[in-house]
Amino acid sequence: MEKINENIVLLCDTREADETVTLYSNNLEFSTKLYFDTIVESLKKSCNQLYVYDNPKEFMDNIAIHKNDIVFSAIWTS
Repeated sequence: MEKINENIVLLCDTREADETVTLYSNNLEFSTKLYFDTIVESLKKSCNQLYVYDNPKEFMDNIAIHKNDIVFSAIWTS
């Protein structure tokens, strides 16, 4: 596979399902470690540089270095 000549930014929060997660939970939208690791490994193979942030504030604190980067967001907030 040929790499794109771009940097990619991934915003993705992770959390493992545990006993606190039930059908009645209001925070069921999260990425498991396996899902996160799979996405990260795939993106690393396809771009120049991959940046990963696990919350919007961290991304916003560094947004100036990502003016020309491709940004994917998999962050959910409740």
